[in-house]
Amino acid sequence: MTTRLRFTLFIAALALTIYTQNAGQLKHHLTEAAAWLAASRVTDDQGLAVSPRHDLKKILTPLQFDVTQQGITEPAYKNAYWNNAEPGLYLDVVSGAPLFSSLDKYDSRTGWPSFTKPLVPGAVREQPANPTLPGRRELRGAASGAHLGDVFADQSAPGGLRYRLNSAALRFVAARDLESQGLGRYAVMFK
Repeated sequence: MTTRLRFTLFIAALALTIYTQNAGQLKHHLTEAAAWLAASRVTDDQGLAVSPRHDLKKILTPLQFDVTQQGITEPAYKNAYWNNAEPGLYLDVVSGAPLFSSLDKYDSRTGWPSFTKPLVPGAVREQPANPTLPGRRELRGAASGAHLGDVFADQSAPGGLRYRLNSAALRFVAARDLESQGLGRYAVMFK
């Protein structure tokens, strides 16, 4: 669905809600619109807003674009964070939303960064994955809709679930840099 069509549908729903004077529905539509706008906002290196999707090719590397927008999986052991042991947070490379903490990262011996749980409930959303891989669910960034990786039951994982991520879908912020990156509220986790 195009941005213009989504916006038009939102305005129509808002006008209808106001016309019927149903405050509960109005609140629902405004919340939905705010979530959609947050998901649609993408920024470049300078923090300037850019148009979603078609402009992502300008700010993401080809691999980041292929992983987050085309759903490919990067090669095992040939990615940035599979063996990163530094304390910090892993952010959605598209939206900048904090997704996972190094405190929940573990060595799954698979060549991809693996975590036991998301940083905050609702930071990622799960959806059915490839039907040829039963038991796996695709992970997407809740704010961006970007493909991140997958989640599945794994008896060797602490807690029994493995969140297997593509490094190309992530941006790592070291614990020492959280304050300067506007993520100071998470710094206490690493003290």
